[in-house]
Amino acid sequence: MLRLAARAPRLRAPVTSTFSICSLANLSSPSPVLPRRTFNTQAIAAAAALCGTWPDALASPPHPQAKWHTAALDMLRLAQSWGDQPYGAVLVLGDAVVGEGPSLVVKDNNPDAHAERVALLDAQRRLGRADLAGAVLYSTS
Repeated sequence: MLRLAARAPRLRAPVTSTFSICSLANLSSPSPVLPRRTFNTQAIAAAAALCGTWPDALASPPHPQAKWHTAALDMLRLAQSWGDQPYGAVLVLGDAVVGEGPSLVVKDNNPDAHAERVALLDAQRRLGRADLAGAVLYSTS
């Protein structure tokens, strides 16, 4: 006859955060004195320390200059001037704008003419090549 071993009950740790970067098993539960936001911040920092580094997605962009965002805002204003959707984008390669893109969805009656796509196509036309490696897209959307 086959005997089944009794299973030990599973213990579950209290949830300390809505997301985790690594295992939060070694963290203590929140203190009633600490606000929840403070504890969550400490938990995330501790988890990041366990992982080693923050993800690359949180790293600063390679071109943090405000002038590129201002150029994208100029494209937004241009799109608004003819009654189009309020979006604009510029593509920067090195230290120069190689593609500009106001939204053309309404003006051209083209659902694919988003500002980002217009900027990419403009850059490809200006440079005479499809490869845009190393370029950075700045968008207001």
